[in-house]
Amino acid sequence: MKTAKKIVGLSLLSAVAFSTLLTPAFAVGPEITIAGGSTLSRGLTILAPTVLNVQGGVNLPGNIVVKDVLTINPDPIAKTSAFTGANFQLSPTSAGTVINLGGVTNGGITVGNGNVTQINGVQPSSHVTLGTGVTTTPVLTGPDGFTLIYPVVVQDSANVDIDFEGLDNVLAGQETEFQVTATATNIPQDKQYRYKATRTTDAGVPVANQEISYQVGGTWLTFTTDSDGVAYFGPSQGFKTQAIGLQNGITTNFKSTIANAGDYTLSVGLVNVSDDELVDDAGSFDFTVDAPE
Repeated sequence: MKTAKKIVGLSLLSAVAFSTLLTPAFAVGPEITIAGGSTLSRGLTILAPTVLNVQGGVNLPGNIVVKDVLTINPDPIAKTSAFTGANFQLSPTSAGTVINLGGVTNGGITVGNGNVTQINGVQPSSHVTLGTGVTTTPVLTGPDGFTLIYPVVVQDSANVDIDFEGLDNVLAGQETEFQVTATATNIPQDKQYRYKATRTTDAGVPVANQEISYQVGGTWLTFTTDSDGVAYFGPSQGFKTQAIGLQNGITTNFKSTIANAGDYTLSVGLVNVSDDELVDDAGSFDFTVDAPE
């Protein structure tokens, strides 16, 4: 029996007899035949352009992850039985990918991105789910009676809005509580994000070693600006904006004490954890700290 890793090496053969596999198999074309009686209980990943010949008696109940061009050629028995428990996840890495599922009965199809130009051989009864930012033109039926789908990405530009409240009457040496409301829409969900705060004087001089506290539930957490007046807050590993509901707007309570009177600017932006890249523009607020009477 060959292991799943060995299948990659054997996939250049015209026929591969899969036996029962408990781990996912990986296919690198150009042409592979799955012999009758084979079972891939943990699914199959297509990593390169592949023609997949499937014989009757095959059972592929796991996820079929498609990263490149795929054409399925099933025999009549395989067409109605081999993929009944399988869910196709179409997320090719190259634009303009055409996928032909060969009319197989399946558990479902998810179109993960707009690199899929066209899907042929989809059973009309198939449940098709569209990933974030993916829509389709009207569904058409081809001469073979199968459904043709043309996914395209309609992804508006990322938008981040930051609003500030409570910084209108700030006195030097006295603690001030204020609020920051962040709303982020059309944000890619394949990355992790966190907040980046910068405090400077009106002349652009960084305010270093400034402690700022923010409230999470019933707990106050504190961060301190560095020599550039910059500090990060939120989970260090980041978060996905949709997971925390940032598309609906989140208001966070802050408090801070500024020692010296003067004019300042506070900016807050959403950045990618991996490379510190700013998403859209940071929100900024100019405010004055008065000397106490």
